[in-house]
Amino acid sequence: APSRSSERDRGDRPGSGQGREASSQGAHTQQQPAGGGAVPLWPESARLCMLSCVTPVLMRRVQQILSGFIRDDTQSGQCPLPRHRLDEVAFVFSELRRLDLPPEVYSSLASSSIEGGGGGSGGEREAGAKRAPVTLPVGGPGGDVGSLSGSERAELARTLAGRKCHLMVLLPQLSECIGSKDPHVRRELQRLFSELSKSLGLC
Repeated sequence: APSRSSERDRGDRPGSGQGREASSQGAHTQQQPAGGGAVPLWPESARLCMLSCVTPVLMRRVQQILSGFIRDDTQSGQCPLPRHRLDEVAFVFSELRRLDLPPEVYSSLASSSIEGGGGGSGGEREAGAKRAPVTLPVGGPGGDVGSLSGSERAELARTLAGRKCHLMVLLPQLSECIGSKDPHVRRELQRLFSELSKSLGLC
């Protein structure tokens, strides 16, 4: 019969069940930070990089949904659209209103091909990503906002909106949804515009 010491030796070997359990517990303990809090699954830099890649794709999809809704709602005349279509748009408005984007993600919206469906060539988008932020001109010859180009005014509007810059990107489509015949859609849209007004400091 094996001795107690040999059983203990087998339990301490890395291949044994007890050894694996001890190693697992040790590794888990090493992952705990000194403060005792949870270990973040994503570093902040990786999270921002992921958001910068995903957000333009999300905005293009939202534009497709809203453009299709505007077209179908106009063509339907006095007939209401199916309930699931109305609920979809109302849900999109609600989620857009609650969405906050970190300032670091702003450049992904400014340099992506969201607006107008094209947004220029890759070189133009790269130049837009490297361009210095537009500041509001004050005083001096030509120091009014009218001296800015169209793209500079759009960039300034997104900058002023802060964490709600995605609403400025979608503003053309959102404005066209005002004429919706459904009261629930109009109510969600009103709440969305109210949130945008707060982010701009207008109320």
